[in-house]
Amino acid sequence: MTQECPESTTVRAALGVAGRAQNPFGAAGWRWDPLPGGLGLRIADFQDETISATERPRLRLAGTRQRTTPQEHGEPAPDTAFLAAGAALHAAVLAFAAFGWQAAVREPRARGHLAALAFSPRAAEPSDIDRAAALVRCRADRRPYLGWALRPDQADALTAAAEAMGVTAVVVPARAALVPALGGGRSEGPGSLLVLSTPGATVADRLRAGAATSAVLLAATALGLSACALPQVRAAVGPVAPEVVVRAGAAA
Repeated sequence: MTQECPESTTVRAALGVAGRAQNPFGAAGWRWDPLPGGLGLRIADFQDETISATERPRLRLAGTRQRTTPQEHGEPAPDTAFLAAGAALHAAVLAFAAFGWQAAVREPRARGHLAALAFSPRAAEPSDIDRAAALVRCRADRRPYLGWALRPDQADALTAAAEAMGVTAVVVPARAALVPALGGGRSEGPGSLLVLSTPGATVADRLRAGAATSAVLLAATALGLSACALPQVRAAVGPVAPEVVVRAGAAA
């Protein structure tokens, strides 16, 4: 009979690798719970009194309370915990692939879970191991960047990484008008901005946006670029209302 779930030692090892990845949104107090044939992701102190009536049937979520740690540029937005959880999901999927397991993100069935991972065995490819290793190396770079925009091929690669997660991505030049919002000069300088947007503002949308942010930062690392998420300027780019803005370029 084919094993439908990795052994506990493999689960601990894979989650250990995923946990070493730097989450672009900081810690969000999430935890993994064992489920039949998979794992469930929850946020600490999740409640069920605040979820909207329209979201509950489709997402089977419990609410929007979260416990987060302050980020480098101040307190996170109220929904940053969901973005962080999405990034954690992406990290876990990549980590399990390196251990020979395909982890598919599913709608949760257990109360209080944001999402579930369902497993199926799949031989790890060298590229899976390389991505997991890059995930651990990937770090946000908030230094000033050099004054050139992304090349078309670089912009295309970052856009493709976001779109693979079901998120719309548009690359725009960084603008001086954004500098006051970047916090104490720690993310100042030129470069390009990748604006990540989703069709709606549900929790599921924010999970996808968080996963896309993680994927974009990983793609930037593979290209030798510096990058960082700028959740504090989410609504400051053009007429759109982005979920996340990612800054990318070459550090000075």
